[in-house]
Amino acid sequence: MKMLRSRESPLDPMTNQGYTPLHSATWFGTTNAAQWLVAQGADLKAVTNTGESVIDIADSRGHKELKEWLRSCEVDLAAILSQLRIPGSNAASEQGQHHNKKVFILNYIDFKNDVRNKFGRNNKSRILPKRKGAYIDSQNLSSTFIKLGYEVNLNESKTADQTNIILDDIQQDKTLDFLLLLVLSHGDDNDTFYTADGLPYSLESIQQRFTDKECPQLVGKAKIIIASYCRGAAVVEELLPTPIYQQRKFNETDPVFGHIETPQHMITISASHKGFAASRDTELGTSFIYNMCEALREQ
Repeated sequence: MKMLRSRESPLDPMTNQGYTPLHSATWFGTTNAAQWLVAQGADLKAVTNTGESVIDIADSRGHKELKEWLRSCEVDLAAILSQLRIPGSNAASEQGQHHNKKVFILNYIDFKNDVRNKFGRNNKSRILPKRKGAYIDSQNLSSTFIKLGYEVNLNESKTADQTNIILDDIQQDKTLDFLLLLVLSHGDDNDTFYTADGLPYSLESIQQRFTDKECPQLVGKAKIIIASYCRGAAVVEELLPTPIYQQRKFNETDPVFGHIETPQHMITISASHKGFAASRDTELGTSFIYNMCEALREQ
């Protein structure tokens, strides 16, 4: 594992039996090692010389929790995009045909150094640090979606007011065939992330912008919001927890919004479980974004 962590060894070297490090970690039931390998991009679909997958091995060895975790990791963002009927993922032959394939990215990298907020464990006041490595996310997302034939609208380190203007423009864009929005930042709970001026911003307020009432031009169209920020301080060996794919549900009444409308045809994808931090590498960027882009490029 030391060699793997220092990247002195490839993630998927094969033994004579066709075992990768992930197969071995699964055999011994070492969940932390398996999770780290998956977060770094180990191949979940690799099979041994006898045709066993990592899930097969977890099952035969009686590692039930590890088996379920590995199975949940097989959820593929590209499959979700396909199910929501977003125009093709093989964009090379489609360029020029789908002019409304747009992806909107809000990536908050740098923060004002003099701004202090309730942030982090035990709600202690902290300066919001630069998200080192987050610029890699911008590069990965831009190159991936350009390859897929999307028009990329990249916005980095915007203030709350600037964010409002950007979202206003998206909300009023009548050319969209669907909504695909990514938000990357610091965060400290299920709903809150931070803008470049250190102000808390509600993910739910973004979701409410795209209800049928507030955004009639997207009625009946797919709406995907991908949120990559910490939703708490808990970590597991600095690993990225399994991504959450969920249909957003709202109560009929809410202490913030009062009576609110339930967004239709909307799915929210979170990079970490509630209460957990999201993993980010200074060289590879955010683990979830890195692996998502890898999966999309393979389509």
